Amino acid sequence: MTDRNDHPKPPYPTIGEVCRVLAAAFDTKPADRAASKKLDRLAREGDIDWRFPSQFVEKAIIVPMQRVDPDYAEFVDGFIRHLVTEHVRLVSTVSLDALSRAEALPLLVQSIGAGHAASFIASLKDQFGGPDLSDFMQRGANPVDVVFRWAERFLESSVACLAYPDNKQQRDELGRWRRGASLPSFFGSVLPLLRELKANRPDQRAEIDLFGIWLMTARAIVWIDRKAKTFGSERFIQLICQELLLNTPERDVGVILSEANAQAGKRLIEVCVCGGSLLNFQLQRLSRKQDGSKVAARDEIIRFRTLLDRDDADGRARYMLDWCEGRWHALAGHEELALSHYETAAKRALYRAGENQRQIVQEALTLAAHLGKKPAVKRMKHRAIAMGLFSELSVKLPESNGVVADWEMEQLAQAYWQVFPAQGRFPGAEIPQIDAVPFPFRSFDQSAVDELAPDLKHPDRVINIPTLDGGKYRRPQLVWFASENKPDHVRSLLNAGADVNKLDPQGGSALLKALQCAEDGRGRESLDVLLRQPHDRETLNRLTDKKRLSPLLIAILLGDPEVVQKLLDMGADPELQAGYPPQSPLYVCAERFAVYTPGRYQNHLIRKMANANSEDWEVLRRYGGGLAGPFGDLIQVDRLPSRQRALLYELAKNFEDAATQIPRSNYVSIAEALLRKGSDPNEKHSTPGPGRTPLMVVAENDSEDVFTLMVEHGGDPTLKDDEGNDCRVIAAEFGSQSILEVLRR
Repeated sequence: MTDRNDHPKPPYPTIGEVCRVLAAAFDTKPADRAASKKLDRLAREGDIDWRFPSQFVEKAIIVPMQRVDPDYAEFVDGFIRHLVTEHVRLVSTVSLDALSRAEALPLLVQSIGAGHAASFIASLKDQFGGPDLSDFMQRGANPVDVVFRWAERFLESSVACLAYPDNKQQRDELGRWRRGASLPSFFGSVLPLLRELKANRPDQRAEIDLFGIWLMTARAIVWIDRKAKTFGSERFIQLICQELLLNTPERDVGVILSEANAQAGKRLIEVCVCGGSLLNFQLQRLSRKQDGSKVAARDEIIRFRTLLDRDDADGRARYMLDWCEGRWHALAGHEELALSHYETAAKRALYRAGENQRQIVQEALTLAAHLGKKPAVKRMKHRAIAMGLFSELSVKLPESNGVVADWEMEQLAQAYWQVFPAQGRFPGAEIPQIDAVPFPFRSFDQSAVDELAPDLKHPDRVINIPTLDGGKYRRPQLVWFASENKPDHVRSLLNAGADVNKLDPQGGSALLKALQCAEDGRGRESLDVLLRQPHDRETLNRLTDKKRLSPLLIAILLGDPEVVQKLLDMGADPELQAGYPPQSPLYVCAERFAVYTPGRYQNHLIRKMANANSEDWEVLRRYGGGLAGPFGDLIQVDRLPSRQRALLYELAKNFEDAATQIPRSNYVSIAEALLRKGSDPNEKHSTPGPGRTPLMVVAENDSEDVFTLMVEHGGDPTLKDDEGNDCRVIAAEFGSQSILEVLRR
């Protein structure tokens, strides 16, 4: 079974297909032809736009369901999010590249789908009440009829007669639903039925809403059961009943799927050995190649193609050939040809190749960025976001105006030489001069930098700063000299009329750079000069593109309450969330109190790096430069050699020691200044602790004086985070005895 691009359908359903099935099961899909057409394309071609599935679910499922019951709509929304998250986790880790779609679907329904459906039903019953679940388990029971019989007990009347006493045609239609001859239509029959019932029993509106909830659920189950039969899974409802009877037991689905894939792969063993040998040895990206290796690898690729034609006519493992071709051309220096093969490999591997998808996309992204092919980077990043390789939050930020930012293109291009180092190329391949290879971090030619002098005739001039890798680094000269803490040059340029509001390409001002210089311990003389200059509010509240830094954020990290107060008086926004993940100034200040509990901040940093998720990788991607890799996941504690791991622990300890040199009273004063200016102690943050507020953070850090100060300015200790924890629970969890004592008063 192939699509019109002659690519075999992947064994896993795409996210678009999952969303389309759910909308059809609940029958809530609106008559929006444009949205339907886009969803069909998404289902057919994969993740062409990572944003669309969630938008479609909201519009086509959740909003219509709110007409029945808003709480049920929220419940379904949470279930779908969980379902998609679990689906992505499986798709990105468990390969099914030996299975066809026809072989995989029954296995996925039996090992995963029935369990999800049973969990949905059991949770629905726990949260909302409803029919006795044992009624669904009766042999031959139709879920729609079960729901009708349950409703008729509390209505003490036939649903059909109560709703349509004078309309035999409508009563007959309800009878067909109950017999399984037809299914209710959400817009055409469910909503009208509920309206009629409420009109005749206005005192039982809540019970009728609950009937509507279960009728929609039963309709979805029956629809999916019928759909499953079309691809060979005959017992979906029976499997759900079995899961309910066994209380939805936990099972390692990854092992079940992997074993099935291994069994199916026995007929492809020669193909897999040949492809694996090519990728891991002859086309290994990092190892030096011997004379003749280019021709030998090409001969082996030809043999691999022959094996695929013989043993894999339907193209299940053909993505590996495209991957090998991409590697071979990259190592031979044919980069444009390599990208074409990589794009095909990435598309064919999607929803098929497990962890190989990540590796293919990483190589493809860096190659495309190296070649300056932004549309190709954008296409692959859409798919990477959908697969959880990039943080969704990062492209939902207010200042984001596209999937791929300019700084990402530059950073991915820098990572190219880590992914495809020059020494790994075939002998005879064109290898760039070493000074033309960009470093994965910014490194300046210090002797040339020391000779730079301000151009006072053109005070706003943009100058070139020499780098060791020969790259272009252009900055307004006032910004540059402020970043180097050259107060005499800064003063001279200001006297010559330099504009303090002129920004560098990343959005950084001279003031921001001077603050960074002071925070790094390289002196604050230039900062003191610039603080005496009036600045536009836009400059004070401009976030840099990559790290999302603001002057107020850096001032808080500097730990100088006078500088913070000065910026606030100049017009800095006390509520502007900055940094990544986005945090309010008060939240940043609250976190700093952790350094005054020995070991807590150090352990927190190491723990986050050892157990990183996509949000943590995004932090490392933005702050670690090219060294962090395309996804930000190269700097991980468990991947580091023991000596480097020990160095990381030492660096974390040194950071904590340096932070404690700032008197704790400074941060108390900063918190007070922010609160006086209107900072909200109850503002919830999405990360790092979902739903956490600044007040909760100081409760965690056992900062009694700041906790009391925040309460005096409106802080609410009874608010709960997204996991249902209030300040009392958080304080107890972290052993914050002083906070617990305050809350007992």
